[in-house]
Amino acid sequence: MKSKETKIQDTRRAAAILGASERLPLAVYGTLRPGFGNHRLLAGRSRREEPGLVEGYELLVDRIPFARRRAGRCVVVEVVWPIPAVYDKVLADVDYLEGYDPSGDPAENLYRRVAVTATTGQDEHVRAWLYEVGPLGESFLPSRVVHVPSGDYADVEYR
Repeated sequence: MKSKETKIQDTRRAAAILGASERLPLAVYGTLRPGFGNHRLLAGRSRREEPGLVEGYELLVDRIPFARRRAGRCVVVEVVWPIPAVYDKVLADVDYLEGYDPSGDPAENLYRRVAVTATTGQDEHVRAWLYEVGPLGESFLPSRVVHVPSGDYADVEYR
C-alpha cells in the first residue's frame, strides 16, 4: 500500500500530465460540502464556491456518502474552484480522502474521479470533477445502504 506522500506525488504527476486545461473545479456532495467535517480540506483554499446539481447520479449513504450513476436522479453539490496556486495539493488531498489513486489499480479505488457537468444556482453549466463510487466502494455497499431521494447529503439524519 502506498503512503499518503507517495499518493500525493502520484496525483501531482498525473495532474501535470493532464495539463492546465484539466484543472477542473470539484463537484462535492458529502462531507466536503460547507458545514460538514471534511470541508476543512477546501476552506481557505478555494476562490469560488457555488451550490449546484449533477444529474444522472443518485446519493447513497452508509456512514459515508457515495454518488452512483442512475438515470433520472440528481445529486446536490457544491462546485468548488480551488485557488490555482494550491490546485495540485487540494486535488491530492481530496484524492487521498476519497481513496482514489490515479496511478494505481482502478479496482482498488474506493471512489473514481470522473468529469461531469454540474449546473450551478446561476444556471451555469460547468465541467467538474466528481468522485463517484469506485469498484472497491461498490463491494462495500451493504444491503442496508440508504438511498437519499432528495440527493442532498444535508437531508441524511445520521452522519
